[in-house]
Amino acid sequence: MPEYPEESIKRGSKGLAVVQLLYDETGVVTHVKVLEAPDTYIREAVTAAIRQWIFEPSHARTPNGPLIKIQGKLTFYFVISDRGEGKVENPKQFKEGAAIPPK
Repeated sequence: MPEYPEESIKRGSKGLAVVQLLYDETGVVTHVKVLEAPDTYIREAVTAAIRQWIFEPSHARTPNGPLIKIQGKLTFYFVISDRGEGKVENPKQFKEGAAIPPK
């Protein structure tokens, strides 16, 4: 998950970060475009985190076919608690409180 930048927490920046990404046949992220972010620090943190991810190549396979490139969107919620602590959640965590580690 992306780190919540200290500067963003200090400024009270919170909300959605939406990212469009592309990963290749091997699962390596080849393109990251932040479509929405509360501030520049969060935009940079999300980009840096996603560029490190490697997806499971089997998810990039057509039924009985070759591996393909995959394009998708990810959404992160940057939340600041009443105590001033920053937390990054993905939509499933935000709705159900369940952690889903990226592959």
